Amino acid sequence: MSKRFNFECLDEHNRLRKLHGCPPLRFSHSLAESAQEYAEYLARKDLFEHSECTDYGENLIIRRGHKGIVLTGQQATLAWYSEISSYNFKKENQTNCGHFTQLVWKETRKAGFGVARSKDGSSIYVVGHYKPSGNFLDYFRENVPPPTSGHKYVPTIEELTGIRGVKVKESCRKCNSKVYYYRKRHVP
Repeated sequence: MSKRFNFECLDEHNRLRKLHGCPPLRFSHSLAESAQEYAEYLARKDLFEHSECTDYGENLIIRRGHKGIVLTGQQATLAWYSEISSYNFKKENQTNCGHFTQLVWKETRKAGFGVARSKDGSSIYVVGHYKPSGNFLDYFRENVPPPTSGHKYVPTIEELTGIRGVKVKESCRKCNSKVYYYRKRHVP
């Protein structure tokens, strides 16, 4: 687990959360450890799919390219944030933007991140774990506020990261629709 990478991610998360009036996240060693373990698993198996765990929120990203490819914590975070382009702040439950919504989810307080490289060195996997998790049905409006500036500028991933080849894979976006259904809040 790289503390430097974790704090790159955390600093960028908090900068973006501040744009939405959301409180800053704190670093969680246990979440960073679980994210690192899962990033290593994905890299070892060459998979790109969310874990089955519902104890925390989860963001994933992969960058494929040449041996020695780089993906910083800031770039990974900005790629997740770019899903703001798919989010309508006037609607409640939505899909294809779950990485963005988890990133800014107001009730989330802690996060940890993992990064791993594929065996051949040509792919980088990044995993973010969050507590309390976000993306609960019927709680989007109160937890995903619009930017406090009043306007939503939606840059492309390339503009945000300054590099080509960063993808929040389409298959990952498709999984969001099922995540929302089993993450309904249980109110006592």
